[in-house]
Amino acid sequence: METSFFGHLPGELRNAVYEYVLYEPDGAEIWTEPGLLQTSSMIRAEAELMYYAINRFKTTIDEDHMNHDLCQWLKRKSGQRINLIRGLDIHVEMPSLREAHDLANTTDQPEDEAEDCDDTSNLSFYQLTHIVESIQATTFKGRPVESVVRWSLNGASDADTFESINGMSVADQDRYRGAKFLLLYMVHGADKTLDALHAEDSEPVLNELDLAIQRNRAGAFLK
Repeated sequence: METSFFGHLPGELRNAVYEYVLYEPDGAEIWTEPGLLQTSSMIRAEAELMYYAINRFKTTIDEDHMNHDLCQWLKRKSGQRINLIRGLDIHVEMPSLREAHDLANTTDQPEDEAEDCDDTSNLSFYQLTHIVESIQATTFKGRPVESVVRWSLNGASDADTFESINGMSVADQDRYRGAKFLLLYMVHGADKTLDALHAEDSEPVLNELDLAIQRNRAGAFLK
């Protein structure tokens, strides 16, 4: 097969083209590879790893459509591709958490509706723990998992400190503490996280665990 004009260009120039075309400034959705990688086997061989190396990836997990897409993606892309990614942003949407707060502030709330919201939230967090465990089993080229993966819950980032969270409204505290729980569970595991949550002095214990995570993130950023 005759080599295309593009194939005759110097490798440095081809790499510059790949980097320009493949970079996703707003993050690349998992399972959505750009059409360029489907163009030819030569281009995929040359550009696929660059695509993973230059991008942060993102996905949204909705409790109304909970699935294992992320787990399957991590497994399918394991090895060089996952080792190279700049980051993975996981956005969790849990409408039941908002509804539970709204119902709690309604004086004439039906008791069964409040219980349904609590049950849905608890089930969603339980299902999320399986996703967290898949992430824990993934290696990112020697980088700590917290330097690669970031969580948000109903738009609340996992990066805020517990001190700043304490100054928020009750509704916002629910969101931000939920994001923190996912982060701590991912990094420190179930037993250590739950022990910290149930400790008599839980606030300073949780804060110390979180500070260690933020230090690791800052250290990875400076490397």
